[in-house]
Amino acid sequence: MTQTWDAEVYEKNGAFVHGLAGGVVEWLAAQPGESILDLGCGDGQLTARIAAMGANVIGVDASPQMAAAARARGIKVDEAQAESLPYADRTFDAVFSNAVLHWVRGQDAMMAEVHRVLRAGGRFVAEMGGYGNIAAIRVALIAVLARHGFDGREDNVNHFPTPEAYTKRLTQHGFHVEKIALIPRPTPLPEGGMSAWIKTFRRGLLGTLPEAMRDTIVEEAVALLESALRDEEGNWSADYVRLRFIARAWPHTAGEKLPSTSRNQSSRCRSDSGANGNKPGSFRTRGSSPVVAPIEDEASSYSTGSLISWPTRMWSGLSMPLAFAIAGYLLALA
Repeated sequence: MTQTWDAEVYEKNGAFVHGLAGGVVEWLAAQPGESILDLGCGDGQLTARIAAMGANVIGVDASPQMAAAARARGIKVDEAQAESLPYADRTFDAVFSNAVLHWVRGQDAMMAEVHRVLRAGGRFVAEMGGYGNIAAIRVALIAVLARHGFDGREDNVNHFPTPEAYTKRLTQHGFHVEKIALIPRPTPLPEGGMSAWIKTFRRGLLGTLPEAMRDTIVEEAVALLESALRDEEGNWSADYVRLRFIARAWPHTAGEKLPSTSRNQSSRCRSDSGANGNKPGSFRTRGSSPVVAPIEDEASSYSTGSLISWPTRMWSGLSMPLAFAIAGYLLALA
């Protein structure tokens, strides 16, 4: 199942995505004159923000509709899949991506391509859905789809990895992960609420269903989620969890060396961690292994001091009402 996008609908119902990207843009730390690729640039909101920092930015997106919206902002954009980038080897100082990588079906091919187009020591800075992302929403959709005979339609729509798993995968493709964090971000939704979220971010899934069933699927999923994700004043939130990282491309060949700037930045990371200890947002390098950074997210009061304990804490509040709602739903319709 391939996700499809409508640029106007996305701007209306998904503007919070680029609105909450300040943290990953800060981790990118774009410098004037740098050559940067915005992988999955969407409508170009963040591409324009990075360009305003003085970097030379090119966007790439697989959606013709999104690419057109970005061009309307004056952004230079190419249409291509992340698994097959139309650029020469060692073209960019950095590859940036926000809220895109969890949609990429060929993760290994994508990483190989990012490594190929990066210069030695170039950085791959991204934020994506992480382990536990939209768990409640997915459970509700799976239950409703199964009840109507559409089992498996929600399977493999997205890839939401743990920090450990993604670090291992990046390392296998020639990256050194310097910093990685799992960030809980319960996200208030705009006026359309959960119904608009499902219609926007599961547009591709809904498109595979008979047209007469689409509204029913959405309405029943929304009803299941009310007890877990809608507050007493009627405001909806999505149970977002983000995975954010900085990884550097090691030299492509044995004779290739890291630029001096990359070595200096790595040294600063080690000295900064010595000064900051385990303060939120700090990290240490232990040989070739990254240390997952405890981080206080800019949009949430939750702390990710532990990789696994926070999903447990979150689900202790969400799982019981959602489980009872789903059980009652299935019994009532059996």
